[in-house]
Amino acid sequence: MGGIIEQKTSRATKQGQLMGIFQLEDLFGSVEVLAFPRVYESIGGNLNEGDTVVMSGRLSSRDGKLPNLILDTFRPLRPDAQSGTEDISAPSNKAGKLFLRLTRDKLDAVRFILETTPGSTKVYFYFAEEGKNYLAPADCWVSEDVDLDGLTKLLGQGSVVMK
Repeated sequence: MGGIIEQKTSRATKQGQLMGIFQLEDLFGSVEVLAFPRVYESIGGNLNEGDTVVMSGRLSSRDGKLPNLILDTFRPLRPDAQSGTEDISAPSNKAGKLFLRLTRDKLDAVRFILETTPGSTKVYFYFAEEGKNYLAPADCWVSEDVDLDGLTKLLGQGSVVMK
């Protein structure tokens, strides 16, 4: 599962060991992620709120509650400022950033435009009704040839900013 870490908390187990609880959010919703002590110790301080990651593990659902992810591994999707390494599966950010202000009902039309010009420019969606920014999935990142006029016609003046 991939997304942005929206919340991070630590909690002590009955044995006094620390475990982590994260809220992982993407464009379609959020899921609670549990990192039990063995995994949480290996993570250390490598996961913080606002980080974009891919996490893997197993889904667990109890007593009719929403399922959560029991974390086994994670992989960052952006450069690690401390080590200077970058996830090689993510495109580089040499071309800048594209910011789009939109509503969920226009997301499919926006994705259609974006997917016609794949590239390394990161795209950020801002959903006004939620007041939140989201980094778009890498398959929505664009080249400098993206149809800015088409996006502006669809979203309105001032809703498309390329930096």
